[in-house]
Amino acid sequence: MNLSIDRIGVEIPERSMPIMDMAEHLGMTGKEVRMHTWFLGQRNLVISERELEDMLVEPALRALEDADTSQVAYLIYGHTVPHMAPPNRAILDRVRRRLDLDNAVALAVSQQNCSTPLYCLRIAEVLLNAQPDGAQAVILAGERAFPDRARIIRGTTVMGEATASCLVSKQQGGDEVLSVTHRIVGRFFEANEVSAQLQAEYDALYPEVLGATIDEAVREAGLHPECISKILPHNVNTYSWRSVMRHSAVDATVVYTKNIPRFGHCFGADPFINLHDAKRDGSVRPGEYVVLTSAGLGATFVASVVKVGSCDVVC
Repeated sequence: MNLSIDRIGVEIPERSMPIMDMAEHLGMTGKEVRMHTWFLGQRNLVISERELEDMLVEPALRALEDADTSQVAYLIYGHTVPHMAPPNRAILDRVRRRLDLDNAVALAVSQQNCSTPLYCLRIAEVLLNAQPDGAQAVILAGERAFPDRARIIRGTTVMGEATASCLVSKQQGGDEVLSVTHRIVGRFFEANEVSAQLQAEYDALYPEVLGATIDEAVREAGLHPECISKILPHNVNTYSWRSVMRHSAVDATVVYTKNIPRFGHCFGADPFINLHDAKRDGSVRPGEYVVLTSAGLGATFVASVVKVGSCDVVC
């Protein structure tokens, strides 16, 4: 691939709520609360008090700090929920104008659910290959859990509202994207609406396919599994990652799970937030190889190998 992550900005809401304090609001039983907190490794979720537009603008401003915004050719928003705002709001164009991206084309992608923002790395590479040297793109990730029923996937995860943005380009010097692999298992396209039989099949297939997607990304990057220093995952729950890593050749101990009990599963923003935080806390260092990975409802799976460079991280 020919893509570099030049800068990452994140927005972590100040408001953090223990899951047990949200139980009544979410319609969770005591048994469900115990399962999510004790078994799935979730403790808190972050809740934004901002409008979605502000949630997207803030991390993007940090990612664009000191950048020449006239060089940004694309603003790409990868989101999970298909309809983020009424059509007449033109929310992404409003974000584009607030970021002073006068030369940028704004577009949104949602068909891969929570794996969409990570797949946007591939989309950005294809688009930037048609642009002059020096052109850049901004990727946005994260969203509001609206309506409230979108805040919980029962027996699996609870959703947080942190957001992230990354500035990407074809120039060298940042975090070098070495591969992006993508798999879809189409028979599960109905996501949460599948039959009980298909749901059982999906539960059994999920760790195997995600583990295989990670291994494929490592091979496409020309690396061996032992080269990977960290897996920076979606923060769905800790139990599922133990299952996934039994199906991957990468060492199971390198999964970065620090943020799972802190933030909840922040839709497609998790891998970028985890890369940001792992660099800040010293869990990964320049020259090391990491895997960013995520899965989306409807059986979509994405993994990307990145060589850590001098990409700036900004809170």
